[in-house]
Amino acid sequence: MKTIVLVSDNHGNRSVLKKIDGMYPAADHYLHCGDSLMDASDLRPFVSVKGNCDREDFDLCRILEAEGHRIFMCHGHNFGNADLRTMSDTARFQGCDLVFFGHLHRFVDETLEGVRLINPGSCSFNKDSSRPCFALVEVTQEDVKVKRIDL
Repeated sequence: MKTIVLVSDNHGNRSVLKKIDGMYPAADHYLHCGDSLMDASDLRPFVSVKGNCDREDFDLCRILEAEGHRIFMCHGHNFGNADLRTMSDTARFQGCDLVFFGHLHRFVDETLEGVRLINPGSCSFNKDSSRPCFALVEVTQEDVKVKRIDL
């Protein structure tokens, strides 16, 4: 099993990332879906993609592997403003069964044509008036469990 701490859209709030990192010090992966407004060195241990507000030269997308699953990671702004179908189609074309994305500032966990799309929400402010949050993702070959963690 691999444990992934998944965050997005902290918009410069360094303290929230330190808090989240401290909550799960033994996680296998720390992933950030963009709009950190931080340098890569300040984001450690998080690995990030580039959001529409980021100045750092992050990759627009990444493909990762965990326990036999292929993960397509992006911010989402460059996929029809985080259009689920566009991201699902792109992931499937890349041989991925999971999409991790940000941009919407709201938690999403949906499956579309066999591709599971997960947005951890914003760890600073959600646009749907819910509490700031992130996701804890536990991946095995047989299953992917996603838990929303409110801050």
